[in-house]
Amino acid sequence: MQMKASAPPPGSAEEDGPTKEGRLLTFCYLAAFNCWLLLCPDTLSHDWQMGSVPLVAQPADPRNLATAACLGCGAALLYRGLADLEPQRPPAVLLGVLLLTLPFLPASNLFITVGFVLAERVLYMPSLGGVLLVSYGAQLLWGRLGHRGRPLLVAAALLLAAAFCGRALLRNRDWLSRETLARAGLRALPHNAKMHYNLANFLRETGQRELAVHHYREALRLWPDYASAHNNLGTLLAGAEAEAHFLAAVGLAPAHVHAHYNLGQLYRRENRSAEAVRVLERCARLDPGYLPAQRLLARLYTEAGDRGSAGSLLARLALSPPTTADRLALYAAWLHEQEDVYLLDANQSQ
Repeated sequence: MQMKASAPPPGSAEEDGPTKEGRLLTFCYLAAFNCWLLLCPDTLSHDWQMGSVPLVAQPADPRNLATAACLGCGAALLYRGLADLEPQRPPAVLLGVLLLTLPFLPASNLFITVGFVLAERVLYMPSLGGVLLVSYGAQLLWGRLGHRGRPLLVAAALLLAAAFCGRALLRNRDWLSRETLARAGLRALPHNAKMHYNLANFLRETGQRELAVHHYREALRLWPDYASAHNNLGTLLAGAEAEAHFLAAVGLAPAHVHAHYNLGQLYRRENRSAEAVRVLERCARLDPGYLPAQRLLARLYTEAGDRGSAGSLLARLALSPPTTADRLALYAAWLHEQEDVYLLDANQSQ
């Protein structure tokens, strides 16, 4: 469940990348956002890519107020923790602050760059600090409240525990299956193109083509440079529209092997053999071990009468490491087919 860094949508003023000031403001805000998720996990997602959290580009952005409030509370807690450092007093506040901050720092992007900006898993250890601080605060309140106030504290604690247990049960339901997870992510972040893409993949694999096309198009509306969405949408379309999406995927991601292969398949179905061979040869160069492309390319060579190129291609694939049963079986099947062809030619010549 990796959460990659958010980025601005194409065409925005920030498309060329955020400034150093914008990066710092964004990462500081993300720390505050993580604190909010720890206190109130109302919005949870398995993927925070594709602009789920817009960049904080200007100091005037109102989200900086949340950053300032978080830093202020952290500074106040740290001051209280240091002030409580006495031989006879347990350092609960200081220990809670350290548990809250130190495990989170490696994932904060403030000191080292990591491959994500938001991930609920990085809050597991900091949550120990949060529990310690809340428990210590409840203990202090218990001592200061009278007999009339303590039932209110107990009721608040029970209500908080019930709320978090209920949220955990709901989140467990979201993770029951691939479909429920995709739909939960879309409910939480409807403006996230990756959520539409994930749901479209599920719909495509379960035969719900029209809905899959709708969500692929929505993903491309939100993120026009989404190469994989172009490729997968093209597999559900035909003719010039499918070709346009495959070409878009290849243009956006020149090393996209599947887009090259799908484009080659489209050209072959349309009897554009020369173009199919050109695209599939490029696909084979990108990934020499991609069997579907090698198989289709060998078939095109054979259909064109160039059995030498087909045999050389499959022999090189079968004998180059790593040698696998699939590669050997593909070459063996081709050899067996050619033996039948030669026998047929010999019988016809007699």
